[in-house]
Amino acid sequence: VTRRVLEVCEKEISWWYEGKNNWSVWCCYSVNAAAIEVWQDDKERLAAFLAKHMVPMKSFTDRYPEDGGCNEGPCYWVVAVGMLMNGIDVLQRRLGGMESWLEDPKIRRMVEFIPRMNLSGKWFMGFSDAESCFLKLPRGCFAKYGRMVNCPQMIVAAVALPEPDQK
Repeated sequence: VTRRVLEVCEKEISWWYEGKNNWSVWCCYSVNAAAIEVWQDDKERLAAFLAKHMVPMKSFTDRYPEDGGCNEGPCYWVVAVGMLMNGIDVLQRRLGGMESWLEDPKIRRMVEFIPRMNLSGKWFMGFSDAESCFLKLPRGCFAKYGRMVNCPQMIVAAVALPEPDQK
């Protein structure tokens, strides 16, 4: 993990570093979580790594529409806003200091998008290149994201979702 992933990300700038799409937050979440585990005793190296990889997360957030809507629909929301929230969560739980992100009204609007797209139960309105779909995201993720940004609509959505194995 150190040699093949973290040291490469530490030295190079990958294509996903620009923050143009969901790959940015997905990759940042993954490499930041790994760095926190691997370099937890090397605070200086860890701090530099995380600072570098906060840039694409911020760029992704800045490029997102002001209304918080996911242009590719709810299925992509899972791998866009969902990964952003997972990335914020791992940083907040392990290191703290993410309060300004969690209090950002735009991030809250990004989270609130998904309850607005709910048609009924696990079914969500699709548009763009995505059909109407049912999200296989666990109820716990909805509740966690709702608690993180103080979004009661997400808590209600979490309670209303059927268990993933129910139809």
